[in-house]
Amino acid sequence: MSGSALCEFAVRTAKNQARVFDDMVEKLGFTGTGGSQERVEFLRNLPIEKLTGRTGFTYDLSGFMSMCPNFDGDFFPKPLDELRKEASKKSVMTGISGNEGILFAFNHFKYTDYTDLLKQHIAVDYKQDVVDDVEGVRKEILDFYTKDYPTDDDHMMRRVAEFVGDSIFHTGILATAQNAAEHGDDVWFYVFDYCNPDGFGELKKIFPYVGPTHGIDLRYLFGDGIVSKFEPNEEDLIMLDKFGSMFANFAKYGNPNGERCSDWERYDAKRPGRHFRIALPRSEMVEEYCGGRWRFLEEMRKRNKCFQQNVYGTMPKQDQQQQIID
Repeated sequence: MSGSALCEFAVRTAKNQARVFDDMVEKLGFTGTGGSQERVEFLRNLPIEKLTGRTGFTYDLSGFMSMCPNFDGDFFPKPLDELRKEASKKSVMTGISGNEGILFAFNHFKYTDYTDLLKQHIAVDYKQDVVDDVEGVRKEILDFYTKDYPTDDDHMMRRVAEFVGDSIFHTGILATAQNAAEHGDDVWFYVFDYCNPDGFGELKKIFPYVGPTHGIDLRYLFGDGIVSKFEPNEEDLIMLDKFGSMFANFAKYGNPNGERCSDWERYDAKRPGRHFRIALPRSEMVEEYCGGRWRFLEEMRKRNKCFQQNVYGTMPKQDQQQQIID
């Protein structure tokens, strides 16, 4: 549910994660000259309050998470695509909530307007560790999300949330569905497109607008609040029964279809955007995914050095050419 190893934020190269780790331990007071073991011992001897407190440290690598899994050649002994090829075939159910980005878009930066906020989010995701032409790529992305598009606050606000959702989750989850299907898995791909606008509690005061976003689907799987106390209305109860039945069917039979759902088609990698939209009053198969924006970011992935190395064990062509020149 809304997150996988093919989301760029989720996996760094071991070298890049080590750089972030070194920056962190230095901020925490490490002054040694030894290797990894000395750093680990330093952290073990720190009081828990120091580890869990806010350090304020920043790092110069891409991604909004400082600590995440890394492709180390040990726990992940081969590139992720190779591991998928070798894995036993299975049923896979994966998807997103309408716009995952709403939860993350508006509460991390100070900004003068929504265009400024969009630029900051793009800058976080695209630094020198993932692309060579940093400024050129950032401009290309900014142009894509703003060109020929209304620039009033309401439209730009939503555009920011769309980019954040696309970059962090939406494109990676689609790539997961494609990759699994291409390697022979039965894939059930969905977009959860329902929420109760009164169910966000205090978060509603932070968001400039609300909609189905990261974590909201969990309310209708577990019947628990997650972001606020769950006080379901009649429609919430219908969705709780419907969504829970889909997951129960999948867990039992490897297929989410059943009495309350019979129209969900297996994912077809030849129709990459086609997915099952879970909504009220009815759910249905839909041809286009996230307004088609994933196609643009999919092309960006081909130039993303870390993604290509982690997933395919390769580098973009321009980097291979540079190595030959060097």
